[in-house]
Amino acid sequence: MNGARGLILVVLALMTSLGCAGPTVRTDFDPEADFGTFRTYAFAGMTDVTQSGVLDNSLVRKRVERMVGQQLMNKGLREIGLSDNPDLLVHY
Repeated sequence: MNGARGLILVVLALMTSLGCAGPTVRTDFDPEADFGTFRTYAFAGMTDVTQSGVLDNSLVRKRVERMVGQQLMNKGLREIGLSDNPDLLVHY
């Protein structure tokens, strides 16, 4: 009985620690680009690389665009339309 209780505690601790792992984030950019020259941005759409349909959700899309847009505005950029030739395109 004591051994089973210990095993359960070890399994629960292991599952809890695995649940704390963060997502894998990948970024790509040109290290020679001068981001200080960008003044405007526009969202250019999204790509579901896993074909799982996870990004095909208007609520998720709105949340991502709101959070990214807020960060870009905090850095002094202004959102404009795609047809207005933005300095920076955001594609996710």
